[in-house]
Amino acid sequence: MTARVRSKSLTVAALVAALALAGCGGSDSSSDKGGGADKPAAGDKAQDRKDIARLIKQGFGRNEKARSGKINGTIDLEVKGVPRYKGPIEATASGGFELRDGADVPDLNIDVGLVLNDSAIGGTLVVADSKAYVALGTTGYRIPDAISAKIIAPARTLDNGLAKSAGMFYIRPDRWQRNGRIVGDETVDGVVTEHATAEIDAKAFFEDASRLTRLLTLLRVTEAVGLPQAIGPQARAALVRSVKSAKGDVYIGKEDHVLRKAHLEGELVVAKKDRAILGGMTSATLSADVNITDIGAPQKIGAPKQLGSYDDLQLSLDALGEGIRNSQRGK
Repeated sequence: MTARVRSKSLTVAALVAALALAGCGGSDSSSDKGGGADKPAAGDKAQDRKDIARLIKQGFGRNEKARSGKINGTIDLEVKGVPRYKGPIEATASGGFELRDGADVPDLNIDVGLVLNDSAIGGTLVVADSKAYVALGTTGYRIPDAISAKIIAPARTLDNGLAKSAGMFYIRPDRWQRNGRIVGDETVDGVVTEHATAEIDAKAFFEDASRLTRLLTLLRVTEAVGLPQAIGPQARAALVRSVKSAKGDVYIGKEDHVLRKAHLEGELVVAKKDRAILGGMTSATLSADVNITDIGAPQKIGAPKQLGSYDDLQLSLDALGEGIRNSQRGK
């Protein structure tokens, strides 16, 4: 795999993998239609609200035990009606995060991979000492300070290492959940967890997806790989209307209150009136899994030792974009 091809993966796979982590919020449906978890009796709703509020505060509030760990996520996405997506899309993300003593931004080293139109690509996203890098093989490319500042800004307002790491990609499950309830206790890798399920507030979810898209556009990723460069109000409204069903589950440690596992699956069916707004999309299905392991283990993350110029990365993105356009034209 060439460096030019691998450069594509930095942000596309980061985007898709980040959206896969939306499963951390749990979901059921953006409406009352189809496919969700069993709904609690009306008399239980007040207690459910108290239980979920407690779980969110514990899982996403201050928590020294969520300082470091490893993330492993996979997502399978199939989009119908958009010619440039010729088959299933698979994305993976794996690597470590650590919030050092005195820091308000965690260090990250996440390998990302993407299978798109039968091509497999991969790369690494690094954040070290509040500076962001793209790493391709042994060479890193430092992202300009103005853009790097936008990447890390969301982390500064959140309260633990895992939440901060997800927040840099606008993954805010604490904002998205509604009508959540705790199903019961379940053991995950030897740890007793509280298993919860909830609906997703689709409006809040797609607002955060829009913020992430704007960031990726600053990095020229959306341009290079042919993704929309913005998700405007019309498109967000069409996406919200299209959510037919989505079911999600999360598993948070009962004693340490750290997320251990999440699963999300959902379906969009696009009405004819909305298809032009969404690039021809007629339907989409998604299945995602996230696992958090090695909680509390030091990750020893640092900046890439060998640095290339950001201009070289831009040339690679230019070549990548041209290659994708040629592929779509059948050349």
